[in-house]
Amino acid sequence: MQHQEELLKWLNGDMNAEELAAFKQTQTYKEFHKIAAYASRLKSHTLDKQAAYKSFKTKITQKPQPKVIKLPYKTWISTAAAVLVILITSYIFLKSDQKIIKATDGFVQITLPDASEATLNNASQISYNPKDWEDGTRNLELEGEAFFKVNKGSVFKVATAQGTIQVLGTQFNVNHRKHYFEVSCYEGSVQVAVTLDTLILKPGDTYRLISGKSELKINNNQTQPSWLDYELSFDEVPYHIVIAALERQFNIQISYPAQLKDQVFTGSFSTKKLESALQGVTLPFGITYKSDKDQSFIFYAE
Repeated sequence: MQHQEELLKWLNGDMNAEELAAFKQTQTYKEFHKIAAYASRLKSHTLDKQAAYKSFKTKITQKPQPKVIKLPYKTWISTAAAVLVILITSYIFLKSDQKIIKATDGFVQITLPDASEATLNNASQISYNPKDWEDGTRNLELEGEAFFKVNKGSVFKVATAQGTIQVLGTQFNVNHRKHYFEVSCYEGSVQVAVTLDTLILKPGDTYRLISGKSELKINNNQTQPSWLDYELSFDEVPYHIVIAALERQFNIQISYPAQLKDQVFTGSFSTKKLESALQGVTLPFGITYKSDKDQSFIFYAE
């Protein structure tokens, strides 16, 4: 081993200042100094030089292992930053043509690139890329609720966080809210694909997924969703979903007894008059309400 004599002298403290300065320039000192520094951080603050030397000797007699070249930290940061810039630029480029339509205060009716129509309910959003539609790709994303009148043509897809609806030409409604997903077919046929199910809806059929539980209702004789007539209707829907719809419709906050959360509600309320809507969701349960402050209400049992 190179510098073995110098190492032993250093371990025994027999080096003078000049010898020590020269020894510190050697690779042997640098490697052993790392071992000594590591050992000094162990439980005992007293360095056992003989044990350290033995460890070092074992280390240098072992067969050399392939080196793993690590990218310097600054170089890694620079590379990661460059990749991130490329990804962000690509994302912005791909999304630059994305069209987003929001309904924040009432209905919004739009005509899609293929002349199909979509009517958005309050607090809803549609997004799509018009350039895709030039090639006959009729895809869009929906958050909230919308009623569609789709012209016949290539496959028309509506994607939501809970499921995808696929049609050729039809009229249907999609309601996608927290803990609630509903698709109703009014004309033609609709394919609904969710995690649990894939099925075809015919006119009058409604598929619902409520808090993970799915069901199919048939023989609905309506020709369009009730909200287009300024009324929200519910058929055996948990009370907390009804209250969420009321809050969203009028931009209010409601506190109500916890025991009502999962009570089933069947009924409707007007989306034009708040007072009428409040009565519509309280009278069936024999409860009353009062205004706590602006845009805030408390429901309580009498």
